[in-house]
Amino acid sequence: MELVSQIPEMKARVLTVMATRGQDQELVANVAESHGLKEGSDLENLPKDESLVGEIGLDKYFRLPGVWTPELETARDGSLTRGGREGRPLSKYKVQMSHQKAVLKAQLKLAGEMQRAVSVHGVQAHGVLFGTLQECWKGHEKEVISKKERKKIANIAPPADEDSESTPKDIQSKPFPPRICLHSYSGPDEALKQYYHPAVPAEIYFSFSEAINMGTDTRTKAMEVIKAVPDDKVLMESDLHMAGDIMDEKLEAIARRICQIKGWELEKGVKQLGDNWKKFAFGR
Repeated sequence: MELVSQIPEMKARVLTVMATRGQDQELVANVAESHGLKEGSDLENLPKDESLVGEIGLDKYFRLPGVWTPELETARDGSLTRGGREGRPLSKYKVQMSHQKAVLKAQLKLAGEMQRAVSVHGVQAHGVLFGTLQECWKGHEKEVISKKERKKIANIAPPADEDSESTPKDIQSKPFPPRICLHSYSGPDEALKQYYHPAVPAEIYFSFSEAINMGTDTRTKAMEVIKAVPDDKVLMESDLHMAGDIMDEKLEAIARRICQIKGWELEKGVKQLGDNWKKFAFGR
């Protein structure tokens, strides 16, 4: 939290700040209150005090931290927010995937009720994650019309009394979020096909970070995925827990990489990424 004060001095014009544990919720709210979008900026037309649901997800190998021993309690750093591992060794106890799925589905349902976007991770659980999302939107899939049927419909004139004005966007609550970001996505590019099946009723975004996706062992796979993601559905992130110069450097690095991989001119690419974020965060 000591680096939060550096946010106004950062080169990044907008940040999406998220919590990964209950103890962080109040801290995130405080950051939004202190450093939210200001009147008079060129972003003031965006909704104020909007929030996302996340970071949430599944982790196949997640293990609970060990107990607090007297030695660990004595060496504990009082400046850290409670709720983290704080140097404790991991125990042998895992959280069953069935339990993780139940929690995730409740969070997705909340996002659907509030019509908020979500940021989701799947650590070594890409198939289970898609299956869980699929369970949430079951019964709400889009109708898939064949090319032949589309041609027939195109040749049918609309009824004379049909309102020519555009129909308002459906904003009623549903059991799944309207927009989903798979953040620092580490899965294969083949998996994108299931997320972009025409029957999927949610808008799916994929986000990439220098910290997670551009390591020696992950870079090649990430580059193939970035190439395959539609231009209007790719996002970037730092995936860091600190603000300031380090975050700016990581954001600039991943922005340049994405532009290079996509074959975008830098200015055009940065604008595209900005437009994508606005659409993901606010739905417009």
